[in-house]
Amino acid sequence: MEVNARFEPLGENEDSDTSFPYREAIGMLMYLATSTRPDLAFALSQLCRFVAKPSHKHVGALKRVLRYLAGTENYGITYTRQAAELKSVVLEGYCDSDWGNDPETRKSTTGLVFTLAGGAVSWMSRRQTIVALSTAEAEYVAACEAAMEAVSESNILQEILPQQDVKLRIGMDSQAALVMATNPTYSRRTRHIELRWHYVREQVEKGVIDLHKVCGDVNPADMFTKPLDKLRLKRMLALAGIGGVD
Repeated sequence: MEVNARFEPLGENEDSDTSFPYREAIGMLMYLATSTRPDLAFALSQLCRFVAKPSHKHVGALKRVLRYLAGTENYGITYTRQAAELKSVVLEGYCDSDWGNDPETRKSTTGLVFTLAGGAVSWMSRRQTIVALSTAEAEYVAACEAAMEAVSESNILQEILPQQDVKLRIGMDSQAALVMATNPTYSRRTRHIELRWHYVREQVEKGVIDLHKVCGDVNPADMFTKPLDKLRLKRMLALAGIGGVD
């Protein structure tokens, strides 16, 4: 997708573009995006909202995704066991969020990815269910969604590898949201937030999750919240173990 691309639904009196099998293409690409091609997740999370009535702009963006796919058909996820995982399993997660970039609802988009043995095993690009009042709040909600996913993945790993200790780590690039998640006291900035979003704070307090700050340049969850230029996308993909597979 083009950098800074934003999409809006057609108006009631506007005709949709029926020259291209939009719905069918979205369905086929969603299979890839949820199995072996995390790099398609953000684009499809945006474009799948318009399957009922796609515009010429939506069709053009989807064709751009198909051209990208044709040029990266050898891309896949590579897994290499890390030295730190010889005695314990380390599920390394990252989360990120934009702020109010949906032009219709002003809701933010959560992006998260978890890696194991150097490769992505779980990822998500999804519009948040609430309207965040600040960037920090949007990032805090993203951290909570990442925490829920981490605990779920941990339960699966403990069933598969009952003899090994599973460690959960989540990196985020928002210092303000990190403070909100690690500070046990309520403040003016957090007391209006629904209780469910404080789940991440509880997991941090219990020592279940190691929540820490990472630089935005090494946060692969960034590619699940907005379109990136080629160089930055390639760098984010490498951090999640995604690239050309011989």
